[in-house]
Formats: sequence, C-alpha cells, structure tokens
Amino acid sequence: MLALDPAYRTGCKIAVIDESGNVLDTTVVYPTPPQSRVEEAKVKLLALIKKHGISVISIGNGTASKESEIFVAEMIKESGLDLSY
Repeated sequence: MLALDPAYRTGCKIAVIDESGNVLDTTVVYPTPPQSRVEEAKVKLLALIKKHGISVISIGNGTASKESEIFVAEMIKESGLDLSY
C-alpha cells in the first residue's frame, strides 16, 4: 500500500507499507499549492508504485485531502495502471 498524508506548505508525506505494516519506502511530494510540483510528484509516485507493485493508495483526510484525491485520481487515469484509492 502507498499511504499519502496530504498537506500544502510541507508537502504530502508518502510511505510504502507492506502487508505486515513494515515501512518499505518514504518520500515527500509537492503536488498542491504553494509549490504545485505536479509532474515531479507523478514521476516520484509512479516510480514507487512500479518498484513495490502497489495496487492501493490510501489518502488521509486532513488539510489538502480533496486536492490530493484529485491529483491521485488524475495520475491513475493518465498512467493506465490498475490502481485504486
């Protein structure tokens, strides 16, 4: 699973977690304002998705959650990968 903790200023914190709850990878992406580095975020997330065989993305429901959901939905649609969130 790829878990995404949404935020604006501090970026979206990302953790890849296996079936046992072990953290396999972490990073921070900035797809939301003020930085809006959408393409960079897509590249980073797609690399993690492919590296770890991710099939599910979990999005926290705090600050910037709606914007993060829109970003993830668009990324999934554009990638053509079999992912759900």
